[in-house]
Amino acid sequence: MSYAGCFSPDGTIVERTVGPADVASDLYGGRQAMNPAARVARFIINVVGNIKGCRSIATVTDGLANTVIVSEVVSGDYRGLFSHTHGVAYTHQPTPNSSTPDRSWSGCVSRPNAPCVDAAQAWGLKEIAARSNHTGGVSALLGDGSVRFVRNEVDQKLWQAAASINAGEGSADV
Repeated sequence: MSYAGCFSPDGTIVERTVGPADVASDLYGGRQAMNPAARVARFIINVVGNIKGCRSIATVTDGLANTVIVSEVVSGDYRGLFSHTHGVAYTHQPTPNSSTPDRSWSGCVSRPNAPCVDAAQAWGLKEIAARSNHTGGVSALLGDGSVRFVRNEVDQKLWQAAASINAGEGSADV
């Protein structure tokens, strides 16, 4: 079990608006429109050299107590591995412990509680869900430092709103 930062409320681990153009081309291979992302999270892979970053606390206008920034992931391959460029990332596109396999560009190992397929059509289109070996859900860290247990059955729209930092959802209480 490991923890990872939320890099997208409603898309893949790389934001759709990545730039400059040569970086977008490297990450998406011309398939940027396949990323459904419309909102942003606190963490970001969106700069020259694919460097991971973090937006300032001031950008979290939906409220730190309402914003999930970190959750569990089941490690065992690159997922949850902090020495790996994208191992620290997960997305709220699928709900916690989704039965839908994570989508990888290459190198994932499917196992109990962490299904995975090498089906992402580009590096920037990876989709990694919050996952745990706990019965019924995952532990999530909010921006104010509090931790909540989020059930697998959480409404997808609520789960996505909880990861968005500035879309005006207000109190997305997961």
